[in-house]
Amino acid sequence: MLPSQIISEDLRETSHSLSCLIEKLKDELNITNSEQLLKDLSLIQNSDNVMVVKEKTKEVFFKVYGIQRQRTTENNKEFKQQVTELNDRLYFQLAAIMENIKNMTTEIITKTINNYFPNNSQLLISEKVKGRQFGYLVKVLQNNCDEMNLFVKTHSRGLVRSDNLHSNIPTSVLANFIKPVSSAELLVYKILEKTQLGPKVLFSYLDSNWFFIISFEAGYVQPLMKNKYMDYHKYKKEEIYNNFIQLLSEQNVKEDALPTALINILDGILKVDALTKLFALKDTVANHANFGIIFNEEGIPEGCKLIDFDLLSDEPPIIHSDYGVALLSNFLMGQQKDRIIHHSKDYLIQYGTSIRSVEKRIKILLQFLEESKLQNVILEAYQEIKQELPQEILVDLDIYKDFFINSVVVMTKAARSG
Repeated sequence: MLPSQIISEDLRETSHSLSCLIEKLKDELNITNSEQLLKDLSLIQNSDNVMVVKEKTKEVFFKVYGIQRQRTTENNKEFKQQVTELNDRLYFQLAAIMENIKNMTTEIITKTINNYFPNNSQLLISEKVKGRQFGYLVKVLQNNCDEMNLFVKTHSRGLVRSDNLHSNIPTSVLANFIKPVSSAELLVYKILEKTQLGPKVLFSYLDSNWFFIISFEAGYVQPLMKNKYMDYHKYKKEEIYNNFIQLLSEQNVKEDALPTALINILDGILKVDALTKLFALKDTVANHANFGIIFNEEGIPEGCKLIDFDLLSDEPPIIHSDYGVALLSNFLMGQQKDRIIHHSKDYLIQYGTSIRSVEKRIKILLQFLEESKLQNVILEAYQEIKQELPQEILVDLDIYKDFFINSVVVMTKAARSG
């Protein structure tokens, strides 16, 4: 059953009855904004969008509750009793629908996870309490001893975490969030996984709107920053250096290994920043909550992993004749020269570019593009997603696949030209 199919006929019938009652008595009771109220009720009766129905039902409930508080007379006493009964019924029917939605999502997520893990695994599911997107934290218990955390969230255009039964987000705002999942987002997650610059991910869905991304633990240590968003202009280079030295020291990195460790971190961040430019992303290394440092078994940093990001636009940029040069320039300078290319002005990129020569940064870029075989990785991710998910969800997948590959080609060409 799809979320649109879970809007009960009972709720639609109750809404219709309430409409008829208000239409009949709106003049007699001098109901303010009666026309808007009737429009909202009509939307409840006809919309297939669960979240719009939810929002409008809540608005109607409180508007009608205000009507109920008007002074009772003999003429409207019976009306108030009727409207109270209908209004209460409307709200409880909505609550039942939202509870069904929650049960449906946890059921499909449980099924996806159980298909991956052995049957003897136990899942403990709780709602996530951090981050913008609605989702769950899932603890996977295997053989009653091994524990693993999985992080489940809606796609970036999906339901926001603050939007639950007790919230009151206006429909105009809500409409900006509840949209079908972007094929670009799915492709990027799979590319990050395959290049080991992101965690392993699974996909779980009811439809293109109710689509969840399940991320495994990334196994990293987050930078120790005072602010979530990192602005180079607020920090001195000495502060940046000391911050990372502190992080490395707390991870018991030996003093003589600190310079190499710091370079490994910065090179890893440069690789993620390269993907940021190539795939037109934002909110990556400029937001330290979205990435972290990976340490090997010897306790030496090997690079970093990205766990979250946003798309810069709902459509892929147009690759013009100078696009590769623009990408390279943004990567080397950490500055925005074209509004369609994400600007990472955070101090890590600035610090990284300030202690590495242009030639060295180009070498790191080319080495990453060649060793990762990024064009092949894009094709592998594309094929995997195409086989795993239904075609109706994968709108514009071919367009984004071609855009990603072309971006790699033109940026590689610009880097080789120096």
